[in-house]
Amino acid sequence: MPPGPGGCHPHAAYGFLAVPVGGTRRGGFYAVECVCFGLAVRDTLRELPGFPDVRLRWSCWPDTTHNVEWGQQPPWLWECQDDAALGRFYGYSQTAINRYTTAQARAAHDRALRRPSGPEGR
Repeated sequence: MPPGPGGCHPHAAYGFLAVPVGGTRRGGFYAVECVCFGLAVRDTLRELPGFPDVRLRWSCWPDTTHNVEWGQQPPWLWECQDDAALGRFYGYSQTAINRYTTAQARAAHDRALRRPSGPEGR
């Protein structure tokens, strides 16, 4: 099958977006629900420039997607997520990272204010 727009093979009736490494972006991922589709995405990206070390990371949980990853390993573990480090890894600008982390902190603060306090829920 010939490549579609952007050099991607249309394996399904819908396309997908995968951003190559470059500039400040050191890696990427594409979530897939089906291992077969994940293998097809992996094989397609292996043939394209900007997608080093393409791999399929299988999910350990049945209700969580598998990930096709490329580039360096992401700088986080399940126990300790650092949104700013992840943003830098995926090539986001410092302005975008600051906006996101500020919005997240505000949302956490608002949730804490709405949480009932004490045994009576006051």
